[in-house]
Amino acid sequence: MNLRFLCTILLFLDAGVLGSVDSAPYTALTLWYMYRMDVIVSGPGKTEIVPELKGSAPDGTFYFDEFVQYTQYVSANKKKKSSAWKGNTGVGKDLNPNVESTARKLAETGFTRQFKPSLVYPSKWTGNAAPSYDSFFGALTDRVQALRAKNPAAIELQLDRLRESFRPVINIRFEDQTAGFFRDLNTWFKAQTKITWETKTVVGPDGTKLAQIDTEATLKKNTVDMATIKKDLLSFIATYQTKHPKGKSHYAAIASSQKIEGRIMGDSTC
Repeated sequence: MNLRFLCTILLFLDAGVLGSVDSAPYTALTLWYMYRMDVIVSGPGKTEIVPELKGSAPDGTFYFDEFVQYTQYVSANKKKKSSAWKGNTGVGKDLNPNVESTARKLAETGFTRQFKPSLVYPSKWTGNAAPSYDSFFGALTDRVQALRAKNPAAIELQLDRLRESFRPVINIRFEDQTAGFFRDLNTWFKAQTKITWETKTVVGPDGTKLAQIDTEATLKKNTVDMATIKKDLLSFIATYQTKHPKGKSHYAAIASSQKIEGRIMGDSTC
């Protein structure tokens, strides 16, 4: 196995992607449409998802931007201090914003926040509770399924938008897993052989800037007999999702996302 052949294999494995856009904008829209389904079926102030009536709509519910601002997680830890998103997507009072254009606007205005479970679903979590991804979205999906069973006709549009917003979350998680794999692989190579991957920036079909392995630059910078590390390399690839902490974490999130998507795409009994 020579280095050129290895680069070719790895390029095939990751479809050329080493970096990805953040999934936060699509997660925001996913939560928003879950919230709107609850408002429509249960009524203002009677929802389980963000029950607080602190929005500026006439009935006290939130408009999109203020919903995002209210539910975002902002660390109080001075060493990990983060600033709250105070941007404006231009959505205004539109309760059914377009998924792609709104996600793009969130990204453009720097939205990369996570969400605080105790604000999103206070009957399930309080304070600074940090449930797993599977637990958090599993509970929210349970709620969505109950709402669908209760009044499916009233929330058909919101369900369609929910499905549309959740699918990119999975795709981005796959990209994140690939990016994480190469970061960890690079670290492993540095320890084993001092090899480092050279990358270049390419522009995807949607205009997103992505990092890609630069095969020629990698070949020029590194010289090594790959046969000496073939066994360990193949072992690293084969066990990344089961034995490496970051690989396991990404794999668990992807598996959970796929399970949730299956329920959302299916009927209300799923």
